[in-house]
Amino acid sequence: MKIFKNFISVLGVISGITVFVTLYIDNRFLREKLKYYESMQIENIKKLSGKWNIIQYILSSSYKPYQDLKLEYIFNIIITPENEVKGIGEKYKENNKIIKRKYRSQLEIVSGKVVKDYILLVYKEKDYRGYESSGNIKIYFVTDEEFIGYGESSVAQIKSIFYGKK
Repeated sequence: MKIFKNFISVLGVISGITVFVTLYIDNRFLREKLKYYESMQIENIKKLSGKWNIIQYILSSSYKPYQDLKLEYIFNIIITPENEVKGIGEKYKENNKIIKRKYRSQLEIVSGKVVKDYILLVYKEKDYRGYESSGNIKIYFVTDEEFIGYGESSVAQIKSIFYGKK
């Protein structure tokens, strides 16, 4: 019986050492992966400049006709060396129908900043009648060529989700 108890004690010590070594190695591995991922984020963010097709799905609005609306935009986005975001675009589709060129709203990113793994954007929009509105979007990149996000607009208390593809 004493040999059995000693054997169990030795197994317990070996198990404890194994768990400690495993946790240390896993933690070190995860920290290295995280460091690699964080460095890749900034590098990848620089690659995000270019032409983007963006779809906006309106989730809620105080103006009923805007609820469940699907809007599509084309944007040219530039990421500066200081990680600022600039860009211009236009709304070209509403519920899958192409908007005639003279009726398209023009948009401009008035401020945008890269923050770790997402981008904060503030934009202004001017419609064909000259009415202006503004909004903000928080964008999370899925890949170098795809993002998801959510935002709000000053028009009719709009809350939306966004999907972008390069």
